[in-house]
Amino acid sequence: MLSVHEVTTAYQGLVAISAVSIEVAKGEIVCVAGANGAGKSTLLKSIAGAERPRSGTVTFDGARIDGMAQHVITARGIAYVPENRRLFPRLSVRDNLRLGSYLYRGEADRDEPLDLVFKLFPRVVGAAGAARRNAVRRRAADAGDRPRADDAAAALDAGRAVAGHHAKTGR
Repeated sequence: MLSVHEVTTAYQGLVAISAVSIEVAKGEIVCVAGANGAGKSTLLKSIAGAERPRSGTVTFDGARIDGMAQHVITARGIAYVPENRRLFPRLSVRDNLRLGSYLYRGEADRDEPLDLVFKLFPRVVGAAGAARRNAVRRRAADAGDRPRADDAAAALDAGRAVAGHHAKTGR
């Protein structure tokens, strides 16, 4: 479904990722993990079209997508959730989600996926965590059943992670 082969991406001449390859089959869940500055976000941006690889190829559903405009890649089904959320704070959650489903504005069942998104991502109290989950919800609304690239570290709820660590270790 998704194939990244020998992708190198640079910022102003400085190589951020070099010759990265990854294969993701349909239905497979893959986690890209690493330290700050390791290139996780750059890889995801390179896949989603937010950054252009200097070399290498990105193939999705059998077609090359590297070099395509980001909105074209999004229309094909790959969505990127940036760490900084990019929400409209004065809009309701539903209105933010409707913006995320803009590509489907002409379809009669445009709001149907939003109901599914609310079932998959129930509301949780906490401003920062809620804003992050809303960003993920918005991308889920525009990606349908397609892959969503997310900065996983930013999506973690630190309080839950610490509580889970304490429960497992007793510390």
